[in-house]
Amino acid sequence: MYPVPSIYICICWRRWRRKCARCSSNGAYSTEGASYCSIASAGYEPTSLKTDQVQCQPEEYSTGAADACEACAVGEIIGLGAAGCNPCSICAPGRYKTSTCTTSQETQCQECQLGTFSAGGLVKRMHSVHGGRSVLYAMVPTLP
Repeated sequence: MYPVPSIYICICWRRWRRKCARCSSNGAYSTEGASYCSIASAGYEPTSLKTDQVQCQPEEYSTGAADACEACAVGEIIGLGAAGCNPCSICAPGRYKTSTCTTSQETQCQECQLGTFSAGGLVKRMHSVHGGRSVLYAMVPTLP
């Protein structure tokens, strides 16, 4: 396989004259004196001048061969290696959500107390006592 055409690929042009072509494909960059373009790896993006690649900022990702890193959507968390996003975890049965997932922190869950329950999922604990007698917690499904 031949290298992808690059940011500044030098091409011989009529005898001793040289002309360099700009790297224009997605995620392409080249260093000084390069004879071909390199493609940004997963978790990286080319610099603004396309002279190198830099790692994505925290809470951003790149699958590679992209001109810019992207942020995850609501309800997703950065995957390992910043090469993509994964859906946020949901609470297992017997646990309830105490903190919503963000792009950098997973959903936080806590075990239900004695006399309470949860069928699992993204849930939030509601009030538990009416008129001095014990009542089961109402577990209400919520969105991330």
